[in-house]
Amino acid sequence: MSHNDTQNRHDGLARRQLRLFDDLGTTAGLTAEQRRRLLALSDPEWAAWMRFMRDGPLPTQPKLPEMLLRIGTALYRLTLMTGDDRVPADATGW
Repeated sequence: MSHNDTQNRHDGLARRQLRLFDDLGTTAGLTAEQRRRLLALSDPEWAAWMRFMRDGPLPTQPKLPEMLLRIGTALYRLTLMTGDDRVPADATGW
């Protein structure tokens, strides 16, 4: 597998996780500001990650592994808040 193929798979996984987080946050009634704070992002970082979610370039901060950890933690918290343990398997990227 080439470097570009691997990068595209990682980007796709990150976008799916970010979309899942955004959808679940909206379902839970969180504002964009609350979702940003849940991920512990500055305003510029949040804007960069929202652009990435809409097929923009991968932000430099936080690094992708750190962002995936933040998203995973936030998704867990949101799932507990909403009582929704039915996160579809295809949404996880597996």
